[in-house]
Amino acid sequence: MIRYGADRGYVYAEFFEKDKKIKIERTIYASGRSRARINEEPVGLKELCEKVSPMLSICGQREYELLLDEERQIDIIDHYGGLLPIRNSVAEGYTSSKADLYI
Repeated sequence: MIRYGADRGYVYAEFFEKDKKIKIERTIYASGRSRARINEEPVGLKELCEKVSPMLSICGQREYELLLDEERQIDIIDHYGGLLPIRNSVAEGYTSSKADLYI
C-alpha cells in the first residue's frame, strides 16, 4: 500500500538468526513494480517470502480479518500444535459414528 501522493512505499527490517543479521528491504512503486533485497542482494518476491516466512507473516490486505474468526483461531492453534491430523481423525470418527446411529 502506498500513501496517496507518494511515488513509492518502502519497508526495511532486520532479523537476527543465530549469530547472523538478516536485512530485508522491499520497495513498491506506484507503477506496480517492486524490488526486494536480502542483505543488499536483489531477490525475487518468492525468495523473499520463503526466507522471511519462519520469522514474519506477510499478509494481504484485510487478511488480518481471518484472525477475528473464532473457527480460524482454532485452526491456527491446532496447526501450530501439529494437531490437525488428530482433529480430522476425531471428526471423521464422530461423523461415522453419527451415521451409524441413523442406519
